[in-house]
This record gives sequence, structure tokens and C-alpha cells, in this order.
Amino acid sequence: MKKTSDVIYCFIPCAARKNASGIVDQPVQSITAADLTTYHQTLAGGQQAMNGLYCPKNKALTTALRLYTGWFFHPLRPYLPTILPLLREGPCRIFILSGCYGVIDALDAVRCYIKGPLSGRLARQWIIQHKLREIIAELITIGSPRAVYGFVAGPDDWPNHTQQGAFRYAFEQGVFHARTNGFQNPASSFFVPQQGVVGLGVLGQAFVTFVKNGFNPIAITGHQHGGFIVNRNIL
Repeated sequence: MKKTSDVIYCFIPCAARKNASGIVDQPVQSITAADLTTYHQTLAGGQQAMNGLYCPKNKALTTALRLYTGWFFHPLRPYLPTILPLLREGPCRIFILSGCYGVIDALDAVRCYIKGPLSGRLARQWIIQHKLREIIAELITIGSPRAVYGFVAGPDDWPNHTQQGAFRYAFEQGVFHARTNGFQNPASSFFVPQQGVVGLGVLGQAFVTFVKNGFNPIAITGHQHGGFIVNRNIL
């Protein structure tokens, strides 16, 4: 595997629709204490608390990138045979922002969870109670990737009642925290201001284009479909 400093970090949203297929790609890759020195126990404690409420133990473990089947992930599915080797060998590491897990490695093996009564509230819990911004910042600071990109939805002013808007806020604030910790490499968020499944689908299409073009951000700046435009916020 390539040195971490040669790797690109991508943060993508979870999805309400899931399929616990039981397929676990090897080797499994998790966020470890080597990735988080200060906040690893904070992340583990938040995941344990959420799992106790929303994660039935009878669901099969599934690779995280395979688990989600919602609109963002629908364009990715035909390209999983291409994307998965890139994650195992470099040059990219994907983190999924999750209402139940906070943030997980896309190659981690996780259980399917039920959608909480208010998904936006779960996202806010991760931000306020379980320090999601600080966790993202430390992942970036310690990993020191050559670039960081987030694929998120939501307007510039964080709407507290929506989950994806909360994840855009958490990602961008995490990058800002990493900047104060000395991270200097390029970072951007790619986002559609509109909430909704179509916007997430357009983001998913943009992510596939991003991967197919060698992780080149220029390839998807201004990407549009069905009236949705993918904006780029340089952080």
C-alpha cells in the first residue's frame, strides 16, 4: 500500500437504503488508534452508544461501501470492481459519514442499522456530543493525505433538521480544524445546495467521474444533471 502522504482522502455520505448482503471484502480496513490518537475512544464510544439503539445484532456484517444502496451509491455500484482495488492498494481512502457510526472506513465490515426517528438529530448528536468535527480533523491531520475531498449535500447555512446538511457542516468544519492543526494540502467540498435524493444521485455520478478521471477535481467542477449543479468549495 502507498504511503499515507500519497493517498487522497474522500468523505462521502451514508444512505437510508441498505442491503446487508453479508459480502465482506478482504482485507477489512478500519479506523484504528493509529488514525486517531486523541479521539479513537470518543469515536468507539459514540459508535457503541448508537449501535445499542439502532443496530440489530442479527444483521450480517457487510463491507460498508457495499452496505449502502441509496441514491448516492446507485451510480457507484457498477464500478465497485474498479473502486475496491483502488482502496486496498491506494491511491484513495474513502470514509463514509454515517448517522449510526459517525465515520467509518469504506472497507470496514459493519452491520446494517435501522433509520433513526430523526436522521438529522442523529447527525447532530455526532457533531455535538461525539465530536465528529474533531474526529474528522484528526483523521486528516494524522493521515496527512495529499488532498481531501468531501461529497456532501446541503446549503451554506447548516439546516439543523437535515442529515446531509449536517454532514456537510461536519466535514467542512473538520477541514478547518485540521488547518489550525497545520494541515496545508489541498481540500475541497463538492456539494449540491439542494436536499433530496436526486441531488445525492448527481453527487454519486460526480464521484464516479472523479474516480474515472484519476481523482482529478477539475473533471467534476460544474458537473450537472437534471438542473442540479455540483459546486466546489475550496477549503
